[in-house]
Amino acid sequence: MSSSLWGESQDYYTLIASLPALAPPYVEERPPLSRYALERRLQMLEKQDRAELDVLESAMFFDRLPWTLTSQEVIAQFESSLSRVRSPMLRQVVRWRLGVRSMVSALRHRSAGHGAPSKPFGLEPWAALMRRNWNRQDLGLSHSFPWVLQLESMIRGGRTRDFERLVLQEVWRRLSEQAFLHPFDFEGVALYVLRWDLVHRAALEDEQEAVQRFDELLEDCWKGRSLDLGS
Repeated sequence: MSSSLWGESQDYYTLIASLPALAPPYVEERPPLSRYALERRLQMLEKQDRAELDVLESAMFFDRLPWTLTSQEVIAQFESSLSRVRSPMLRQVVRWRLGVRSMVSALRHRSAGHGAPSKPFGLEPWAALMRRNWNRQDLGLSHSFPWVLQLESMIRGGRTRDFERLVLQEVWRRLSEQAFLHPFDFEGVALYVLRWDLVHRAALEDEQEAVQRFDELLEDCWKGRSLDLGS
């Protein structure tokens, strides 16, 4: 178990012990506690903890950003948000999640008949791999995302719902692996909330809204403009 970043580890222990176990997305009809009930428990966090948690949720889920923001403004907000996240592991998790989103958008655009973009796009190093391997089924991403060929098969077969569910389930798996290593610290609290968000989205079948939001942010890239979310 790692040490906490700040605050008292006993506080994290008490908070996490009060949270019911989460089943993976699509297993239960809804999360075991409402957002209201979750927020009441999160009141145990210090203000600095809570502020960072808000930053993480905003960076992780694009549909929480104002729809009026331009691509450049979204990039700036994303980088600014991550700079306020103290945990290297949590920063890595969020970047990985946006790498997944970049892969999903590339698969969708290629399926629609678009060629490889001529300028940088998405998150590195994955964007560069996709540009170099545009004609490969896996976009050169099998090492980073072993399930990319499953996604590719689903999108070719028009299995949109299965496609979205697999993405959500793989994100859940990644977050759960990290949560196992952080049972009673701030990272553990943050990972619980991020996984709660995934279960809630599955219950509402709301993941499509986030997909649409990110695809629209990347649209400038497919029109020839650069969209670089950072390394």
